[in-house]
Amino acid sequence: MGAIGLDPIKLLVQFVAFGGLVILMLRFAYNPVLKVIDERARRIREGMDTAEAIKREMADTEERTKQALDEARKEAQAIVARAHEIGERTVAESRSRAREEAEKVLERARAEIQLERDQAVADLRKSVADLAVLAASRVVGQSLDTQAHYRLIDEVISESGRLQQAD
Repeated sequence: MGAIGLDPIKLLVQFVAFGGLVILMLRFAYNPVLKVIDERARRIREGMDTAEAIKREMADTEERTKQALDEARKEAQAIVARAHEIGERTVAESRSRAREEAEKVLERARAEIQLERDQAVADLRKSVADLAVLAASRVVGQSLDTQAHYRLIDEVISESGRLQQAD
């Protein structure tokens, strides 16, 4: 090997030195670098898993928020519908009470009118009876039994009133 310029001892020493260097590099450089790379890959995977979990949690939260808003809208619509219904019922009750009050007032007015009419008829009967007794006493020229005449006049007026109502 000397002819090609290779010294076998130097070549062997170089192989041993290179092998030692490779062993040293594997032991002190390559394995620690691999550990660091593996650790970093593990942290990246954990970060990705965490990010995915957060993304799922956000989607769940967004869905729950959407459902809560939908429920709130439905409740608000139900409240508005109930308020509208209560308003209509209140208006109907107010109208009914107003109608009842108007009917009561009208009934009282009718009763008062009937009372006043009865009073006017009684006053008119008394006045007619007084006039009839006065006229009869002047015609006859003497005082008559006024109580008997009043009864007779009342009977005639009552009979006259019944006849008029029958027509």
